[in-house]
Amino acid sequence: EAERAPAAESGALGRLVTWMRANHPWEEGSCTVTAAFVDGADPENRYRADGFLDEQGRRLGDELCALLGDLRLTDAVGDADGDASGRWLYVRVRITADEVTVDRAHDHLPRWWRSRTGAAEAWPGTVAREMARRAPHRRPSWAGLLAEDIPRTGAPAHLCAVPVPEGAGAPAG
Repeated sequence: EAERAPAAESGALGRLVTWMRANHPWEEGSCTVTAAFVDGADPENRYRADGFLDEQGRRLGDELCALLGDLRLTDAVGDADGDASGRWLYVRVRITADEVTVDRAHDHLPRWWRSRTGAAEAWPGTVAREMARRAPHRRPSWAGLLAEDIPRTGAPAHLCAVPVPEGAGAPAG
């Protein structure tokens, strides 16, 4: 995960928390929303609209999708040169009676994402469109794997190289 400026407190987060307090199930004194972003232009997206999936691959409701979309846009920050550092692909918002914790993942599948179906991870089209929006120096090293010609040409050598530890050689025999 690339370094990013911390997301500022925002009205978007406040509206999401208010909605969660009023509408989302509480378990053992807390309430959690975990979501993966899905781009409306992604060919895999049968809804044809930007939205969010839960860990079981189910689309979240329109109201919650709108609130998460506002948070995602508000959280996107630029660097000193105005370069877009990117929007998150995954978010987890956990609230208790007196605390709000927000975890965001922009460049990787986070450990806290517990997909139960294996189908709700970020879709290649969604990830490719997000990476294309970012300034080149804001893209993770693996972004080259999203190139359309990768199936034809193979992965670039720098992404395939496996470093051999110093002193390692052919096994003694």
